[in-house]
Amino acid sequence: MDENGIRAALDRHWAVFGTGDLDAEHEIYREDAVLEYPQSGERIRSLRNIQASRIPNMSTKPCTVRRIVGSGDLWVTELIIAGDEQPSYSVSVMEFVERQVAHETQYFGDPFEPDPSRGLAAPLAWSHVLDRAELPVDTVQLAHFLIGKMLVRRIEGDGGVAGGRIVETEAYPIGDAAGHAYRGITPRNRSLFLEHGHAYVYLAYGSSFMLNVSSEMTGVGAGVLIRAIEPTFGIALMERNRGIEWVRDLARGPGRLCAALGIDRGLDGIDLFQEGPLFIASNGQAEDQVGRGKRIGLNRAADSMLRFYVRGSPFVSGPRALNQ
Repeated sequence: MDENGIRAALDRHWAVFGTGDLDAEHEIYREDAVLEYPQSGERIRSLRNIQASRIPNMSTKPCTVRRIVGSGDLWVTELIIAGDEQPSYSVSVMEFVERQVAHETQYFGDPFEPDPSRGLAAPLAWSHVLDRAELPVDTVQLAHFLIGKMLVRRIEGDGGVAGGRIVETEAYPIGDAAGHAYRGITPRNRSLFLEHGHAYVYLAYGSSFMLNVSSEMTGVGAGVLIRAIEPTFGIALMERNRGIEWVRDLARGPGRLCAALGIDRGLDGIDLFQEGPLFIASNGQAEDQVGRGKRIGLNRAADSMLRFYVRGSPFVSGPRALNQ
């Protein structure tokens, strides 16, 4: 099926969505398809279970497709779903394998029209800011621990909020020749030597900021690089910051992530486990599909297995073959 064929299949799918015709609605899915709702943490596996989940809550609310964008095997649909009092906003991200949907992630936003941040109410996006006492005091353990947690950016002035689920990290432990703390403390890297859970932001190659989390006790230099998030709220804000509308690429890579969330050196050194302009929170859900592999783009210690990621996520950076 070419891209026109996928677009036609999506048009048919959304035309019958919510009408009660489950067979027609679900013919687009593979038998082993997975449907995820990141905001609630629900993950439904197999076509049979996806259909069964919808029968008790049969929706008769029609939806209007705002737009469908995509290419290759990844397609995004923006929807307006009718409500009893006012419409609501939804985004569906579908991955195709052999002409059928293998994985769908669906997000729900504010009642439409959304505000400029197109943000979600805090309880839907995260349950609580992480407490430092919850954190492992070990760089590699922290890199694994942060997978599935929520990175939240509050923009001062306009009240915007944006962020998403952390899907990729890299550990730079004590004594790592590839780490910025390797040669000791300097004015530039001093935030890496703060108590674990503080931001270290630096400018790479004169063009892209990178966000790291200090990961050891005070005075010991080491950190975790946040490589990618899965955008889940404030998508319009991130689109404006990046100048693109392709959700998959908004924050897929550490430079893109910082650009999307407006992270720069002004946030260097802040406490990431205290609610403020930038913090890390939990949505109460543990991520059980964590892979481990080599770090990306390094010359030193390039073979160390210190990168953690959500297996199969389209929002993880690097070649797909590295992220299975």
